[in-house]
Amino acid sequence: MNKVTKRMVQGRDWIHNFHLSPKGRIWLPWRPKFYKIQLISMSEQHIHCKVCQMHDLQSFLITMVYGLNHESQRQELWHIFREIATNMEEAWCVVGDFKSILYIGDRIGGTEVHDHEVKHFFKCIYDYGLQEMRYKGPYFSWTNKIVWSRIDRAFVNPYWFTQFDYGQVTYLPNGLSDHSVVMVKTTKCHKRKPSF
Repeated sequence: MNKVTKRMVQGRDWIHNFHLSPKGRIWLPWRPKFYKIQLISMSEQHIHCKVCQMHDLQSFLITMVYGLNHESQRQELWHIFREIATNMEEAWCVVGDFKSILYIGDRIGGTEVHDHEVKHFFKCIYDYGLQEMRYKGPYFSWTNKIVWSRIDRAFVNPYWFTQFDYGQVTYLPNGLSDHSVVMVKTTKCHKRKPSF
């Protein structure tokens, strides 16, 4: 794994949780010239880190997610969010493939969506004060050409907005993967001095 990674992402450091799953699940590369990453916690479904931007030394927390397929298996992920969110007083972004839809209209095709499919995810997001970032691009982030669903998302907490005035997610069209690439961009807006 490390030999292949070094060839693919030269000049980058990375964290992964492949040792927790035989197929590998989350791989987080970054450029150390721009970011300093400190691993806080990890499971089969998440990697939680503190990120420091080298150009302005601002820091925030990020949780990368790749949920398990079955609803019962994702209960552990919602419990992990509860642990992370307790006493949270920093900017926090949660992004990834949750394997769960948030609203009934988030899936077309396939089986009918029932309330029980969305209630645990919705409760988790609501209870921890997370809200979805503004986005552009296709609404549905995953398809097998029969079913289209929005299972890839980016959420932030209220502290995020005090630190980053403009944040946006861009969903790129599907390419090699059956998922859209999710790009999160942050911008600190320089406020104009008030004029009389």
